[in-house]
Amino acid sequence: DEIRERDIASQEWVAMMLDGIVLSKDQTAIVAIGITSSSEKVVLDFQLGGSENYEICRELLSRIIDRGFATEQRLFAVTDGSKALKKAVLKLFPDAVLQRCLVHKERNIRAKLSKRDWGELARIFKRLRNVESEAVAREVVWELEDFLATKNAIALASLHEAGYDLIGLFELDVPATLQKSLLSTNAIENAFRNVRRKLGRVTRFRAETDQASRWLACGLLEAEKGFRRIVGYRDLWRLKSALAREPVDREKRPPLFRHLPR
Repeated sequence: DEIRERDIASQEWVAMMLDGIVLSKDQTAIVAIGITSSSEKVVLDFQLGGSENYEICRELLSRIIDRGFATEQRLFAVTDGSKALKKAVLKLFPDAVLQRCLVHKERNIRAKLSKRDWGELARIFKRLRNVESEAVAREVVWELEDFLATKNAIALASLHEAGYDLIGLFELDVPATLQKSLLSTNAIENAFRNVRRKLGRVTRFRAETDQASRWLACGLLEAEKGFRRIVGYRDLWRLKSALAREPVDREKRPPLFRHLPR
């Protein structure tokens, strides 16, 4: 209740991070963290469910909106890669700019490769996280695509699945100082570590109680105490300005990939 009773309507919001965590064998939670125009990270809300499905994601976002969450410009949203989350975000924020968490995507692709290829994969992703323009980001994506095309089709398909969400932040042409904080959902991942410490060896919650909700709320509020402003906070106004510009027609963007199946 403490999280959901907080005033969020009076804040000026710029971005949102969304990520999921498996709490137990039958409990999944979706967590939303907001970023204000003054670069503060705030736990907005969470939603429990049996899986990371569309209805759970939509319910979470709808409740946040009902509490007064709004942006003066388009929303910048970093997600963990869940199709349900993406669908819910675009349903409720149709003009949102989406950025796929590059940590999740690298992890997902790595699971499909031989260990001998992990080093090269890590090198390319590190380069992608540190480029300073959309043009160079596209070149690195091509390099990654060429590399995966020589390995296996499943890993390549995993890259293609992310689409333009791989370069959402780069397309906005904002300072590279913002990339450390806005190319991943690490803020939520780190908060989850605190939650897991509190959960200890708990593997099941009694469905007839609010035990899971209380555990999660307690862990997130404790983690929030250690939140710092995002890296590159002095340039956050540049992101806000970019989001206020007229969006580029998504259908007119040049192709991102060169090895798409015919």
